[in-house]
Amino acid sequence: EYALSMNKKGGSLAISIDISDAVTGNPNLALQDFTGLYSGVFINQFPSSLLPCPAYKPNSTPLYLGATLVASSGLVAGSYTGYFAITIFVL
Repeated sequence: EYALSMNKKGGSLAISIDISDAVTGNPNLALQDFTGLYSGVFINQFPSSLLPCPAYKPNSTPLYLGATLVASSGLVAGSYTGYFAITIFVL
């Protein structure tokens, strides 16, 4: 869960969210098929369509993300550190 908020009122009317650069630390392990839930809208593709701007501070609007973890037969037991990028486009 991520908490999104805006620090001041501006001319922005909407946002779009993108997920990219998913890295797992192992070529036999992948994060794919990201989904999300934001402001009551289910997101099944990224970048998302237009979404409402988040709440103004001190309030926030939650962004929930999920992904499918895919392991190939070459994966060995261990601990892997992964990451992905979240890009917010303010429109």
